[in-house]
Amino acid sequence: KDLIGKPWDVLTFKIKIDQINKELFNSGYFTTLIKTELTGSETDVVATVSIDVKERINFHFQFNQIFSQQELRSKILDKIKNDFGKADRAELATFISEVYEMAGFYNTSVNSYQNVGKDFDGGTVKNYFFVIEEGEKLKVSGVNFRGNIILKSDDLNLFFKKNATFHCSENSYS
Repeated sequence: KDLIGKPWDVLTFKIKIDQINKELFNSGYFTTLIKTELTGSETDVVATVSIDVKERINFHFQFNQIFSQQELRSKILDKIKNDFGKADRAELATFISEVYEMAGFYNTSVNSYQNVGKDFDGGTVKNYFFVIEEGEKLKVSGVNFRGNIILKSDDLNLFFKKNATFHCSENSYS
């Protein structure tokens, strides 16, 4: 509506289409197709926008405590964006395990299932459920250096303790 009655500007129009696409993506429509067609005369332009929304996908997480629902959803949306709209449930379950592992929580188990239904407008809605059994954070029990022919192991241990990004006690790393 805010374009009607104003001079035609291709850039402003593309920005509006991108905003629509982004809003649909954030609402779970990952494979939306938007086509535009311009018609008119030398004095007036009529823009026809065709939107094919396909299916919507919702995400539900169970038993997650380390990451919030919003944090997991945000990470999944970023992955789907990077995968050009691909939202494979099994791959997303593996991805969630990897997210936990990157945070230092190993042996996280993620099982998934889906429920397919219709929304009020008759569109297909897939609900992906992820049941998460969070793993434990592992502790470093020791650090071994190999190939250190110039520096002594004690010097390397001291250097490591001073520059470690985690807490180090006198003779152990945790």
